[in-house]
Amino acid sequence: MNPVAISPEEVASFRESVYQLFSRCVLQAPSPEVCSTLQDREWRESARILLGPESEDLCRDLAYERDRERLAVEHAALFVAPGPQQTFPFETSYRERSLVDGASRPGRMLGPTAVQVQRAYLDWGLPADLDTDELPDHAGVELRFMALLVAAERLSGERCAAAIQRAEADFLNGHILQWFPQWLDGLSRRARRPFYRAGAAVLRGFLETERATLDQLLETNITGAS
Repeated sequence: MNPVAISPEEVASFRESVYQLFSRCVLQAPSPEVCSTLQDREWRESARILLGPESEDLCRDLAYERDRERLAVEHAALFVAPGPQQTFPFETSYRERSLVDGASRPGRMLGPTAVQVQRAYLDWGLPADLDTDELPDHAGVELRFMALLVAAERLSGERCAAAIQRAEADFLNGHILQWFPQWLDGLSRRARRPFYRAGAAVLRGFLETERATLDQLLETNITGAS
């Protein structure tokens, strides 16, 4: 993380906002609220500090996509409707692939991986779909779960925050990072609008930063406790 004067509360708030932002962009076509967030000067400055200066151009591509109708059409093609652009945004699709007649096929919906994800939500007293009407292992739902964990971290006391950060790291490493890189590669190749190509690049960079951020936070917790 760039050693700039930024408080832990500001870091957590930005992390939460990124998870929320990308969760919304995957679950539904980008709304005016999403675009407003991307155009916010303070949000983009936080992105520059925490994700690096190269994120500025990518965030600009995300922020100034103006053709909402075409974005909605591409959203459906990438995440909803069967077809050549479909990216299958489900963890089971990537982690439980099988060979059928010599060809690799996505795993079936609600496989064992989805059950594991669902159990993680239930362990935190959350509904299986996080009130999204999607399967639990959908990319947008998993990102929403991380946003909720970071929100809980931000609002908790120091002792509770350490336990929540461990849960964040476990879910990030045990689930999201096990399949998002491959899924984002496919998204980058299949997206036709700059919005989704830039979004895939920003999310990939953010998740790499998240792994390092959580490793650093957990190491600090261990050092402080010893």
